[in-house]
Amino acid sequence: MYTPRCSLLAVLGAAATVFTSSGTVAEMQQQNLGDAQAVFPEPFSRIVGLRELSDGRVLIADQLERQVSFIDFASGEVDQVGRRGQGPGEYESPRGLLPLSSDASMLVDFGTMRMTRVEPDGRLTQSWPLISTGEEIRIVRPTASDALSNVYHSSVGTFNIQRGQSGPEPIDSAAVLRWNLETDTPDTVAMLYAPLAVSSSSARRGRGGFSFNIGGGARITGFQRRPFLPRDSWTVTADGRVAVVRASEYRVDWYAPDGRVTRGPVVDHDPIRITNAEKEAWADQQGNQQMTMRMLSGSGGGGGGGSRTFQAPRPDVEEIEFPEFKPPFGENAASVTPDGTVWVRRSQRHDEAGALYDVFDAAGERVRQVRLRENRQVVGFGAGVVYVVVIDDDDLQWLERYKR
Repeated sequence: MYTPRCSLLAVLGAAATVFTSSGTVAEMQQQNLGDAQAVFPEPFSRIVGLRELSDGRVLIADQLERQVSFIDFASGEVDQVGRRGQGPGEYESPRGLLPLSSDASMLVDFGTMRMTRVEPDGRLTQSWPLISTGEEIRIVRPTASDALSNVYHSSVGTFNIQRGQSGPEPIDSAAVLRWNLETDTPDTVAMLYAPLAVSSSSARRGRGGFSFNIGGGARITGFQRRPFLPRDSWTVTADGRVAVVRASEYRVDWYAPDGRVTRGPVVDHDPIRITNAEKEAWADQQGNQQMTMRMLSGSGGGGGGGSRTFQAPRPDVEEIEFPEFKPPFGENAASVTPDGTVWVRRSQRHDEAGALYDVFDAAGERVRQVRLRENRQVVGFGAGVVYVVVIDDDDLQWLERYKR
């Protein structure tokens, strides 16, 4: 699996030119975050989940270190939660932390294929499987939650293995599904535009593929993902409102728990043309990624198989289908603050320094733009604050906290 590395520097008062839907020219100031309130003294390897608790502690999930910890900015202390393993109170491969009510969190663990409730005192209590069996085997990837005992996932991230028959024909839409943990009932709350990552015509022609040895007589083959596809992004507030950021017409649609839909205004933007330089920069980034294969031993999927990490092949841009322009944002670009504003990371030119975020309110109006300093990216939010990581030359992540 490719795991992309991401990265607010703008001079206060610098203005970004935008075009309103009425065709008139307007300007929105890009803001920066000023100086960090606090910097944690120890680095992390890859933060894939962050949850601020009401007492100021922060719960962190580190994918590469395979560790979940409480950290305290005031003291610099790190207290590990649970331990590695397959049993109760254990986890293997943390992939996310979802906020629940009363300072509890949900740990998503692909190593044990379950999600587990983490109490504010560090206990790992009730678990739910990420695999369901029946007429079909379903593997889900929860990516959001609310304070009403619901977790959310998209059918884009769900794998279905049907017994005794071929799967359904691929389509370019997907559902956002709400799964109530108390009643174990799912329902669809929104639909997404999600085109295929690999074109069937390219697959038939054998273009855009890769094949390489990983040692021990094993070989990996596959097709490169089509880059810069316009996919909708989404996130969920604590009270159960779903924000869908539309890629075809750049706007935010809000879906209330009672089914009401509020469509925000279209945000006009200057699309970024995909030049040869953009293609080569994309290929360089893909070639710099590491691919990790986790091998489970035994038919029951228990531990002991270990994992292997190897370098991803650099794609040949001549074999990849590129659109003419980048979409307004990339995949998984939307995140939400505890008070319900949505931050969307924008697409940028490959040589543009500092990640740019659009901030939307509950009506879908863009209210501000925030630019980060170079080599930084947003990893989470707290009460009135935003957490940002600085990625150094060794790919270590240093956690900073800013007032937002």
